[in-house]
Amino acid sequence: MRINEMITDVDTIVAKALTKDFTKKTKKLSKQIATRQTSNDMLFSAIMGVLPNPDPILKALGKDMEVYEDLSYDSRVQAVVKSRKSSTKKRKWDIVGDGSTQTEIDFHKNRYKNVYNVNDIISEALDYFWYGYKVLEIVWNVDTWEPANLVGKPSRWFSYDDSNKLRFLSNADSINGVKVPDNKFIVARNEATYDNPYGNPVASPCYWPVIFRKSGLSFWFTLVEKYGIPWIMTKYEESTKKTRIVEVCDILEESVQDAIVATPNTWETELINGNANQGKNDSMHKTFLDFNNTEIAMAVLGNNLTTEVQGGSYAATSSHMEVREDITDSDSDKIEEVFNEEIKITHSLHFTTQSPKFHLYKPEKIDITRADRDLKIQQGNPELKFTKKYYRDKYNLEEDEFELIKVQNKDSTSGEKTDASKQ
Repeated sequence: MRINEMITDVDTIVAKALTKDFTKKTKKLSKQIATRQTSNDMLFSAIMGVLPNPDPILKALGKDMEVYEDLSYDSRVQAVVKSRKSSTKKRKWDIVGDGSTQTEIDFHKNRYKNVYNVNDIISEALDYFWYGYKVLEIVWNVDTWEPANLVGKPSRWFSYDDSNKLRFLSNADSINGVKVPDNKFIVARNEATYDNPYGNPVASPCYWPVIFRKSGLSFWFTLVEKYGIPWIMTKYEESTKKTRIVEVCDILEESVQDAIVATPNTWETELINGNANQGKNDSMHKTFLDFNNTEIAMAVLGNNLTTEVQGGSYAATSSHMEVREDITDSDSDKIEEVFNEEIKITHSLHFTTQSPKFHLYKPEKIDITRADRDLKIQQGNPELKFTKKYYRDKYNLEEDEFELIKVQNKDSTSGEKTDASKQ
């Protein structure tokens, strides 16, 4: 017995040692080892714990988000950004939720219909793709503890610390910023990562095309001004004195405004149209401008076909529209994330159940090819009828949205009328 007790004690000691060692190891597994604080990347720790925006354009220029704000006023940028936003804004929205009661759903739906201007909030939140991130502040009604508004704020007012936490660059601390309170700010970010919490701004690849485009327009204006206006040319005899030539040139210069010119009858004066020699130079500048316009459209919309249709085929158009739809789906998902975070915060203050969801609906597509085929089949064989299941599965219709009605064919109808007339 003594030996058995000793063996049991040894087993217990070993088990405790193993358990202690395992617990110690698992604690290490639950923590991040590779962090900014433990890495040899001194760039981040050198700026007092505040992460600089790693965007290559901003780093090269040594400036902040105001650069991209200035770019947003470019006419070409406004056109493509507006086009991208409109694809998401035109989608219908609703508040849905299987785990919520109708009372809870109506609570949030009424807020969004009566308190918020949903369309304006969506437009502001969609700035996330241009700047890389967009911050929205919840303005609370402290009497009801419901949001009174959701306001978009300039991205340049915010930064991230070395723990990827949002900070507000206030007038009290414009260098390090201050920590933002919980349940107050919601951030929409474009492809944010641990290494880059600021997200990936679409404005970045648009910077140089916009700058080159503006420069190209300036050169193009000079070209048009120089060669687009007709020249006045006069021919004089070799024996004419220089003072007389200068005098006539002054007269010709005044004629540009007065449209009247008087020269000796021995001098030959004519108008020369500069457009005759302009073609190649004009084409070169136009190609340069078109290239930069295309680059901007590609960066914002994912393609250029929807903004600059220059030939192509139906297949190419369909392919480009699929890319455009994918981008719209991604923007819609981001908008849903923003509103769902707000709903989750508000719901937790009023209910204990699972919060409902804000949902943007994709516009339904009718399969024209299938519809035409089904119509031809039924016209060719009136006795063939499709089932409710077919319409539900193939046309995305609910059973309570349609009914199948038995229709008599034309021959039987005409026959009945004939019989009735005989009587």
